[in-house]
Amino acid sequence: MNKLRRWWRRLLGSRLRINMISTLVTNGLNVIVLALAYPVYLHFLGYELYGVWLSLGVVLVFAQLGDLGIRTTIVKLVAEAQGQKDVAAMGQYVLMALLLLTVSGSFILLLILGLQTHIIRWFRFPDELTATAQWLLPWIGLLSVYVLIVQAFKAIVAGLGRMDLANYIETGGRVVTIILSIALFFLGWKLESLLLASLLSHCGQHLASILVIRRLSSLRIFRRANLGRARFRAMIGFSSMVFGGALISMLLDPFNRMMITRYVGVSAIPVYDIVYRVANQLRSVVAEAMRPLLPELSRMAGEGGDRERIGRLQGRLNRLILALIPLFAVLWWFAEDGFALWLRQGYSPDLPGAFGILLPGIWANLLGAPAYYTLMALNRADLCFVAHAIQALVNAILVLLAWNGFGVLDVSLVCAAVSSGYVLSTLFLLKHGRTPRHA
Repeated sequence: MNKLRRWWRRLLGSRLRINMISTLVTNGLNVIVLALAYPVYLHFLGYELYGVWLSLGVVLVFAQLGDLGIRTTIVKLVAEAQGQKDVAAMGQYVLMALLLLTVSGSFILLLILGLQTHIIRWFRFPDELTATAQWLLPWIGLLSVYVLIVQAFKAIVAGLGRMDLANYIETGGRVVTIILSIALFFLGWKLESLLLASLLSHCGQHLASILVIRRLSSLRIFRRANLGRARFRAMIGFSSMVFGGALISMLLDPFNRMMITRYVGVSAIPVYDIVYRVANQLRSVVAEAMRPLLPELSRMAGEGGDRERIGRLQGRLNRLILALIPLFAVLWWFAEDGFALWLRQGYSPDLPGAFGILLPGIWANLLGAPAYYTLMALNRADLCFVAHAIQALVNAILVLLAWNGFGVLDVSLVCAAVSSGYVLSTLFLLKHGRTPRHA
């Protein structure tokens, strides 16, 4: 028993370890929630109606452009200010970030509403689903703006060194969403269930984040003194590169979905979404566990910490990812049986092949994750931007080449393009971020 206690204290002996373990655990729980959600949604909505929700869900992705890289910037700068014990700087960063998010989110909403007719036309929904898509789109636009604000508050929690609590809030919100959706499905609601459940879930996450921030710090956000040019320039300088990478990545998935909707069919969207979401959720179980490095290393920078520890930690993480190869091989081998057992009547024979094509790219992306987070922590967001650009260009070129060059496009080819983009961007990250040579 004493050995167990010592092992437990050693495991949870630092805030970084606690944050990393909590991220690993909550991402595992998110995989379970995702596994429960898909069969439920497909059962109550069917492939076509659920395909409308997923297609318009691209608007939520597009609205993340209004984030402007600010969420990641909040985490970094709040943690850095905490290392410097500068509460005033924290308040300045946070207030200006929230004001920017409000303005940018409102602009994105107006853009969505102004282009509503064109957006619906671009997706080429069947006539019987067009009316449903038209009434749903404005509400998804409004929800997307609120999501930006909620994510910013969770970023403050993470920047204060409690990414574990931010993770619990996020996972709790996902659980609430599926529970509320099921309850509303039984009341006879359809797509309205997903919309209302998501809204109520984010309201709960917002409230929980505010309570945690009040408990963790004496941070006062809404003060006129928090408006300052120097902090604003520092925030914009870092966030511009983060935003550039986010812009490229966020446009990539909508591009893939639009190409599938137009040239393969809306019923193929759930197939792509399932394999893409499952593969990336598996990736995030490991990659997101490294995310606490950003606030931790930023806090060290604020305190004047040294970089040798960064290189050692990066090497250990790379060895861990190499050890995951057998697990990925097992996932590929049992993909067909796993999808059939999971989805039952909702199973599609296209799922295992597309999933198997994505797996090598997902593993390669994991291999580049330690270098990516290290570069971000060391203010080399410019190199991270280049990696995003490589991934997007390779993906888009291969998809367009398949359709325009050969006249053939299906979900497997799109997944192959995604996987290729991951591999080449990882090679770039490994070349430039293996050791922290640059400030």
